[in-house]
Amino acid sequence: MKILFFIIILSINFSKVLSEIVIIDLDLIINESNYGLEIKKKIENINNDNLKILNKLKVELDNEKNEIEKLKNLISKEELEKKIINYNSILKNYRENQEKISNDLQIFKNNEIKELLKKINPFIEAYMIENEINIVLNKDSVYIFNSDKDITKQILNLLNKDY
Repeated sequence: MKILFFIIILSINFSKVLSEIVIIDLDLIINESNYGLEIKKKIENINNDNLKILNKLKVELDNEKNEIEKLKNLISKEELEKKIINYNSILKNYRENQEKISNDLQIFKNNEIKELLKKINPFIEAYMIENEINIVLNKDSVYIFNSDKDITKQILNLLNKDY
């Protein structure tokens, strides 16, 4: 009899805990919130500026290569080697810039997303308190769930109202 009572109490408490778990799609919030769209625009602008820099270096690289091709039979071996050394130097510079730009952009993007998550958290916490929610899981870490438990739209609306 005591065991049956214990099982009943345990199942009631367990079902209460399950009803206080909701799902949120952070990727959707990051990609579609006004804050997220602003970050996307910043990243796009930085990326466009970076592409201009790399394209300028690429033109310089192509020009040097074309010059070597044109003059390879007309100049001395020593001059040709100098031009090849110069070309390799420009190529190395291009690759280093390309890698640096890519790494810097990734660091910037990660920092901006961290800042966005810091802005999102108070909204989620307030929503949790208001709606007596104990656990919020990211949609990516859940295999299947009832769509009634998805609070993404509510949080997105709260964020966009604040923006």
